[in-house]
Amino acid sequence: MNEKDALGEVIQHFKIRCKAGRIPLPEIAPSVDLFGWISAREKYLSNLWGFPVATEDKNEQSALALELVHNAKVDEMLLAAGGHARYADS
Repeated sequence: MNEKDALGEVIQHFKIRCKAGRIPLPEIAPSVDLFGWISAREKYLSNLWGFPVATEDKNEQSALALELVHNAKVDEMLLAAGGHARYADS
């Protein structure tokens, strides 16, 4: 398996885990690390669209997750400076 395929599988894992619009707390740190890793590699930046991002809205088990959206409508822009988001379950 090459790096691009492995990255696709890991991202898919996070998307599946966030189907209900929430990300389990133990998966937040790895997803943040992966987000940073992708962000540092221009050839993979397109993988950030649809990437689930944890918010500070959390309980004892999980945090609300948003997906980065490319070319979002103005009323859907929940993140500033380089990204747009929508609720992961919408």
